[in-house]
Amino acid sequence: MAKQDEQRLMVKIATLYYVEELKQSEIAQSLKLSQSFVSRILNRSVKEGVVPPANVFPELEKAIEQTYGLPQAIVVDVPDQASTLQIKQAIGSAAAHYLETRLRDDELIGISSWSGTIRAMVDALHPLNSACKGVIKLLGGVGANGNVQATILTQNLAALLNCPTWLLPSQSIERSVSDRQRLSANAEVAEVLAKFDQVDLAIVGIGDLEPSALLRNSGNYYDGEML
Repeated sequence: MAKQDEQRLMVKIATLYYVEELKQSEIAQSLKLSQSFVSRILNRSVKEGVVPPANVFPELEKAIEQTYGLPQAIVVDVPDQASTLQIKQAIGSAAAHYLETRLRDDELIGISSWSGTIRAMVDALHPLNSACKGVIKLLGGVGANGNVQATILTQNLAALLNCPTWLLPSQSIERSVSDRQRLSANAEVAEVLAKFDQVDLAIVGIGDLEPSALLRNSGNYYDGEML
């Protein structure tokens, strides 16, 4: 995991404890971390004399959290004139570090699966011997390419977390309500849909206004003709 991701979390925890005077238990609850993890990070911050480096932005993160009512915002740093790939890799690395530090036993992880940034997150993850309930695909695919790409991403995440997988054997866009109801009545689809209410953490890519090449090639979005 990139050192920058570790520094970012250390600065955030130290700021909440020493500047905002939150208790360790409050920090743990806010950031979805264990209290023992927070304690270890604070001890490490004292030993290392933590000072926010230039590529960590605690004040900006706090402003975003307050403006939009978010429990936690993470701002990543990229070079000037960074490519789309560099931006996705930076976000993916930060997301991977977030997932690795806040993952809990017995959680069911949902993944929307249609996101180049989520793919970058999975690429940055280290193998974990977690006790997760599993990884479940939250979004269907369209066509051979769409189904294959979504399935691979979901299965790769489950393999890294060493847990079971539930795939959604359906397309994501239906042409009518009756088509949707017919598909939902399929036993294999219904079994997966029934687990949606059990999802503890959903990983979703928001994306740009224009669809990425991955999404566009999948047929998994509303094109002009469909609209």
